[in-house]
Amino acid sequence: RFEEALYLIKKLLTEEMPVTFSGNFYSIEQAKGLPRPVQKPHPPIYIGGGGERVLSFAAKQANIVGFAPKNSQKGLNMKDATAEAMTKKVEWVRTAAGECFSTLELSCIVFRIIITDHRVQAMQRAAGHIGLSVEEVATSPHLL
Repeated sequence: RFEEALYLIKKLLTEEMPVTFSGNFYSIEQAKGLPRPVQKPHPPIYIGGGGERVLSFAAKQANIVGFAPKNSQKGLNMKDATAEAMTKKVEWVRTAAGECFSTLELSCIVFRIIITDHRVQAMQRAAGHIGLSVEEVATSPHLL
């Protein structure tokens, strides 16, 4: 559904003539994307997520790829917020983007920022709250 929606949005933002489209999820007839975007061919597209499928799609279709821990009905999987997990995700994007990788802007959501003079104690406290080791907290790109 998301892939079809983005295809349709890009058509509406880039084509001067009215767009007619009938897909599996969306149908429009003679629609114009107004107002016309100032940025060409369209405003930057930001797609973020934590799974290989969405990040690979983002690598091919977005201008900005956002990294986040995987999410489920139970909430965020903070074990997926480690530096090791981020390295794997960047590699997925690099592979999917191919030669276009250098043109992508990469973004990472930060969930917690702790300003303190007692760094070790703050990391220990954060580790206890989110279920990561102190080392994982210290190296996570999602925690500062």
